[in-house]
Amino acid sequence: MEAIIRPTYEIDGEAFLIEHEHGLIWVSHPRWSLVGYGKTLFEAEKMMLDEAAEFATDLIQIPISDLSPSAIEFRNYLLEKVLPRKVA
Repeated sequence: MEAIIRPTYEIDGEAFLIEHEHGLIWVSHPRWSLVGYGKTLFEAEKMMLDEAAEFATDLIQIPISDLSPSAIEFRNYLLEKVLPRKVA
């Protein structure tokens, strides 16, 4: 079965990719390594937010001076955009 891809789906103004494959809905960020899946869009979003929280927890334990510019940008994205949504 081929995946059905909807180009973008917005979560709080941020564009994410949506795919329907094998009876599951996949949500992924086009730039960052954030992916979630589930039987419903809500489940997929929740899984992705849980994954983002794990990434953020790991990244905040590493001194900024030890992170690459890209890792700092990803860390800031998680702390500013994604985690506030998870807490809400």
